[in-house]
Amino acid sequence: MICVIDCGTTWLDDILENISRNDCQSEVVRMGGHLNEIDFSQYSGVVITGASILLAEDDGTHVKNFEFLKNIKIPVLGICFGHQVMGMVYGVEIESGEMIDKMETINIKKSDGLLEGVTGKSFFQKAHSEFITVPNEFDLLAMSDSCSNEVMKYKTKDIYGVQFHPEVSGEAGKIIFDNFLKMTKR
Repeated sequence: MICVIDCGTTWLDDILENISRNDCQSEVVRMGGHLNEIDFSQYSGVVITGASILLAEDDGTHVKNFEFLKNIKIPVLGICFGHQVMGMVYGVEIESGEMIDKMETINIKKSDGLLEGVTGKSFFQKAHSEFITVPNEFDLLAMSDSCSNEVMKYKTKDIYGVQFHPEVSGEAGKIIFDNFLKMTKR
C-alpha cells in the first residue's frame, strides 16, 4: 500500500493512475499537522504530491508537518512541492524565481535505480517558480537548463525528490513511477 500525501495537486488522479497501473494500491492522506503522527510502517512507500503553495511565504508550518521524513524507513518520492519541502526539512533554503511551465529535458548526472531507462532525450513537465539546492545528506542525480536540482536522492535511503511532474510526463514519467514502485516491493 502506497501512502499518497495530497498537498493540493491538480494531478492527483494522474498519480493514482500511475500507482494502480503498477498493480499497487494506494491510500490518500490530506496534508496537515497530523502527518508526524502517522504510522508509516503500515505502508510500503510514500508519494508527496505537488501543491500551489509557495514555501518562501511559509511560516515554517509545512516544514514542521514533514519532520517525519528524517526518520522514515520506506521509499519516498517527493514531487515538486514534495521535493522542495523535503529539502527544507533537511536544512536548505527555498529560492523564488520565474514561473517555469513547460516540458524540458533533464541531464542525468549520476545513475540510479529511479532513473533507470530514462534517456537524455526524455521530456518532463515543469510547473514551479521555487527551487532548492541539494541538502548535504543527498546526492544530485539530475539537473536541467532551468533548474540545478531536478532529482536528488538521500545518500543511504530510497528517499527521492523530483522537481518536475512525472505523473503528467508521458512515457518518461511512467518509467520514474515504475522504478519507484519497484523499490516499494523489495
